[in-house]
Amino acid sequence: MRLFRHYRKTAATHERGFTLLELSIVLLVLSLVAGGVLAIMTQELRRSKQSELQSKMDAIQEAMIKFRRQNNRLPCPADGAIALSEEKFGLEAANNGTCDGDPAANFNDTENTAGGVVPIKSLGLPDDYMFDPWGGRFSYVVDIRMTAPLAFTTYPVTSTTIGSITVLDGASENRTTNAIAVIISHGNNGHGAFQLSGLRKSARSSNTDELMNCYCDENATATTFDNTFIMRPHTGSTSTSASGFDDVLRYWVRSQMFSPADIGMR
Repeated sequence: MRLFRHYRKTAATHERGFTLLELSIVLLVLSLVAGGVLAIMTQELRRSKQSELQSKMDAIQEAMIKFRRQNNRLPCPADGAIALSEEKFGLEAANNGTCDGDPAANFNDTENTAGGVVPIKSLGLPDDYMFDPWGGRFSYVVDIRMTAPLAFTTYPVTSTTIGSITVLDGASENRTTNAIAVIISHGNNGHGAFQLSGLRKSARSSNTDELMNCYCDENATATTFDNTFIMRPHTGSTSTSASGFDDVLRYWVRSQMFSPADIGMR
């Protein structure tokens, strides 16, 4: 009887020990599987966001080209501080050729360049196209001479004097020194982007290229507006690193915006 009891006790002890070991293995396997699934989901979400971003930027580009053909000029920037609920949300600045008035562009270098956000109402786009997939408004910068009436006649495709915007590749090498327009998504971290409320987002970015693109400091407070921007590959963790770069930029020079009259001149 004692032997039987000892056997049952020993067997029970072994059984409990095996169950705990097995549970540990199962938990380890589950954690590895969960981590793998999370990584896949994160990667797919990132791809989805990038696809949405490219789709929106394509639509903005098409709308700008349509606007240019209908009006023989480019639109002025909209005021990024105007909230969605306000009447002048998404409207280009009032005065073509200077991009001031009411509403007015948010930034001006006092020479030929003005900046704000994409004027989606003036472009005939839905309100949602004001915002990138992370909720920041697309910045829009333009050579104000190209917003004046008959600008594309005044500055034909052969003009060598138009284009006030410089785009660098991140290594101080020029992609172009005569862009006439630029649009920027401030990416996943959204640093410097105007938000739905009209306020600018601070992600505490310390990346000098991001700070150049938002013409702001790490608190998203405006600094001196300039006509130079950065277009280069992403670096760092775009969601956690204050030193990473995740902006996406497109630019256009005069020769990229043809019209039937331009083609006839060639």
